[in-house]
Amino acid sequence: VSRSTGLIVTEKVGAKEERPKPLGEIFQAIDRHSAFEIAGQIVGQVQQLGELQDNSKPLKALLWPAHDQANLAEQWRGVRLQLSGNAPTPDPVALYEELRQSDEKVRLREQPIVHGDLHMNNVALDDTSKGPAAYIFDPGVIRRSAAGRDVAVLEVSILLHQPIPLESFKNICAIIYDASRPVDVDAVSSIHDPKAQNIAEFIRGLRMGVKGWNQPELYALLVFDFVLIQLGGLRFGSSGNRITDKSAVGVLAAYVADWCR
Repeated sequence: VSRSTGLIVTEKVGAKEERPKPLGEIFQAIDRHSAFEIAGQIVGQVQQLGELQDNSKPLKALLWPAHDQANLAEQWRGVRLQLSGNAPTPDPVALYEELRQSDEKVRLREQPIVHGDLHMNNVALDDTSKGPAAYIFDPGVIRRSAAGRDVAVLEVSILLHQPIPLESFKNICAIIYDASRPVDVDAVSSIHDPKAQNIAEFIRGLRMGVKGWNQPELYALLVFDFVLIQLGGLRFGSSGNRITDKSAVGVLAAYVADWCR
């Protein structure tokens, strides 16, 4: 028994000999039902990493400890100028500073280990007679953390780590980061671009899967935290951070900060 090291053992991805398909390649080809189902499969595999355990800790302890506020402010200045139209205008760096200084404690559920690197390139799909079957693989730092963190990371990765036309990207954000209404089937149906609709439906499936894990406000904080990691990572260039459109980071940071607040 080790208290400092965890090990995840996974099967080969898929039952066939052919190479599995990366998650990012299938959103143009599948339908909304498949997108929702694939999200549920992924959440189910994340849930197998350990039973949920109750805990209490400071709100600020849920934030990544290596955030550099000066760098976040610099990167935000660089991308906020690209915001236009109906995008919200909150300052995500100001919200981060507010959260970092908070003394509030929260009750939450944790998992004994998390995948630790669940971006979209670490999910692959096998074709089966029943449709696509998803497999998570290649974990990162697998440690105890808030339940839902892996899924929050995947939500952000789905949006930033694949090419999405900026107008479609804004349409997705306007739907899934609107705190005034639920992300339901009718909301997703209002998106006209088929690929964007599948992405929104996939994210709806992720959130439905983790709905009972923690309060929605806490999940929103986990999403916000990883958006900040992506924003700060622009310092090293977008390609090294897997980001396909630098301007999308500014749009996402604005919408998520508004949603989280």
